Amino acid sequence: MNIEKKDWVLENRYRKLIMEILSKEAKTKKEIQEEFKITLLPYISKYKPKATISISSQALKNHLGLLLREGMIKKEGKKYIVNEVKKIPDEC
Repeated sequence: MNIEKKDWVLENRYRKLIMEILSKEAKTKKEIQEEFKITLLPYISKYKPKATISISSQALKNHLGLLLREGMIKKEGKKYIVNEVKKIPDEC
């Protein structure tokens, strides 16, 4: 299956963040949820905001399920990791 056909999967900002988190190393669902908490303002600012982006356990489960189904990630034990995608030439 061509990666171009799966572009819609990564149009969601939460799935983009999940893929970014997993591109560093394999993580459990709990580790992904903890790393998901990011501040919305730059770190250089002296003002420390209280606003964060977070994701509910159910929403994370749904996004991980979709990424698994589409072959973008794989599960090894309790950890998730980005799946190596091999592009097949169209001429085959």
